[in-house]
Amino acid sequence: MKNIILLSPIFISFIIQIYSLDVEKIRSDILTNHNYHRKRHQVDELERNSEIEQVAQSYSEYLASIETMKHSGNGKYGENLYNCWASYGICITGEKASQSWYDEVKQYNFNNPGFSGGTGHFTQLVWKGSKQIGCGVACSINNKCYVTCNYYPPGNVLSQFDKNVFPLGGMSTAGKVFLAIFIIIIILLIAFSVFHFAYKKRKFSDIKYYFVKKKY
Repeated sequence: MKNIILLSPIFISFIIQIYSLDVEKIRSDILTNHNYHRKRHQVDELERNSEIEQVAQSYSEYLASIETMKHSGNGKYGENLYNCWASYGICITGEKASQSWYDEVKQYNFNNPGFSGGTGHFTQLVWKGSKQIGCGVACSINNKCYVTCNYYPPGNVLSQFDKNVFPLGGMSTAGKVFLAIFIIIIILLIAFSVFHFAYKKRKFSDIKYYFVKKKY
């Protein structure tokens, strides 16, 4: 009887936890955070894949059942893992998990690209070659939560880091197109001005007459 009384709060907490765990929102927030950082690092957005989500969800549930963090060893997908614990309630949010992976950027050396155990989550998150993502989340009866995100094609391929992991500050494709058009327009205006003044035999100082209306 005493054991039942002692275990009751744990079971009550577990039931509350199950119903308050919004897996869909966590997945959505992870994707939003991923794509925000990917855009800043000059790569295309990821798309969610329901089949990959099933794989990730199954593995998160497995981790919650054994309350242990370890990689699945599934070579088909790239994989990022995250876990947390709270004495009460849900400790996990999608942004929290994703941002913890991205924060490894502080340790990554873009001048010497390559794999490192301290930056592998970050490099997978921004890996250019990865196009799809699927995430899963589950919590144990002891309020330990586990997040699994799988990526396809997988990232962190040795000798491919310089082609897939880029620094901040790059210009988007649309930005590059706009800049190119702007430069072409400026060149054409300069060429037109040179031709016009040479043909009309005017001085460049006369250019003010094109912008100042004559008074009559």
